[in-house]
Amino acid sequence: MKFLLIVVGFFTISYSLQAQSSASTESVNTVKVEKPNQYSNQDDLFNIRFEPFMLLFQEFTATMQIKLSDKFSLGPLLAYMPGSNDIYAGGSKISFFPGDQETTRFTVGLRSNFYFKNAKRHTPYISATLAHTRTEIEDDRTSFATGSQKGGVDFHETYMTMTGGFQWIWQAFTLNVGGGFKYFIDTPNDVTFAYNDGSTRERNLDGALLAPQIDVGLGVSF
Repeated sequence: MKFLLIVVGFFTISYSLQAQSSASTESVNTVKVEKPNQYSNQDDLFNIRFEPFMLLFQEFTATMQIKLSDKFSLGPLLAYMPGSNDIYAGGSKISFFPGDQETTRFTVGLRSNFYFKNAKRHTPYISATLAHTRTEIEDDRTSFATGSQKGGVDFHETYMTMTGGFQWIWQAFTLNVGGGFKYFIDTPNDVTFAYNDGSTRERNLDGALLAPQIDVGLGVSF
């Protein structure tokens, strides 16, 4: 009887040890399943970005950022205003004399971004832009004294912006929201409108040299 009890106890202990060993092995072999990476691919080098806010002023603005490091990017800026009503000069929209004016403006420049964490992560950022614009203003005027007059003027401006905000990124898509200021380094105070009847008119644009700047961009990385 004692021998039987010893044998039963031996098999009980052996089974218990084997069960514990199997559980330990399963625990070691368990593979941790990670959530898919919500950030952009680290190999992405370019980001093309559009500014939907500027569409309110009928201006199409886009930049291409080239990743130079984890925290810094640089690239060209292009903007085009195809013929907006009224006059845009400096940081102002100007309507200072009767008539039908349209502004066509083309802008080319450079934009740089500094990311406090990483260009491919949700992160605060600061940005600086230096750009040059060529502006053409067409003016159609009608009066009882002179009849119909068509004329216009073109001029150049140079400006810089400083903005800051926050960037969100999901896989290949980016969204940044921020703000700052735009400073016009070079903008004319007075321009001369020339008309088809040979007449000219001197006008003071009086555009703001310093203006608020809203920085909202939608982008895609590749």
